[in-house]
Amino acid sequence: MSRNLSLVRVIVMAFCVVLSVGSHAQDKNTQAIVYYNKAETAFNGASYEDALNYLTKAEDLLGASNTKILYLKVKTLDLLAKIDASRIKELQRALAQFFQNVDQVSYPKDKYIEITTIDVDLKDRLGSENEDYKKIKDFNNISELESYLTKHPASKYDRQLRPKYDSLKQKQPTHGFSQGNDQWINEFLPVYTEYMDKKKGKMSHSDRKELYEKIRAVEADARSRGIDVKGLWMQSEQGGTKK
Repeated sequence: MSRNLSLVRVIVMAFCVVLSVGSHAQDKNTQAIVYYNKAETAFNGASYEDALNYLTKAEDLLGASNTKILYLKVKTLDLLAKIDASRIKELQRALAQFFQNVDQVSYPKDKYIEITTIDVDLKDRLGSENEDYKKIKDFNNISELESYLTKHPASKYDRQLRPKYDSLKQKQPTHGFSQGNDQWINEFLPVYTEYMDKKKGKMSHSDRKELYEKIRAVEADARSRGIDVKGLWMQSEQGGTKK
């Protein structure tokens, strides 16, 4: 009789342990769902860093990821990588994980196409960044760097090129001419007009010195932007440049 009671106690204890473990696992699954819902809300509110943090918490609770989490994770990282090149590798890992886990046959076609589009666009973006980087002939030419950084505002080369560009920018003469070439030419005209007017009349030594300093500043600015300085002066001499 005592043996039977002992056996019953063991069975009851084992059953309680199984229930406890099952309850704990169920609790983790519920928490993961809560964090996933938080991630969706954060994503829809454009709080992408928060969304990513919530997705990571959901994965930690589950002990792994799944296609539902990875779908939102890829979309989140895609938006972050567009403004921060350091997230590109993380995006690539998430894409690889998604395609490894997804069942293309049963997975919703529209969502699969959406993730595939992100993958293709990323590859095209990186290819374009690499090709344009190879085309830079002079890394001390501010116009070439400016052109690249404008076209690829968050490339993997940003950390290399941005400090160089900023340094060259600081060395430029601070005469207040604008960035666009057409606008630059318009702002060049007053300096040229002043040069021609004073050339016809008499100039004091101080006036001549001040004017030449302006001209040198204009020419230096033009060269840094890849503008043909000689051609610009000739065009003005012939009256070809118009306001």
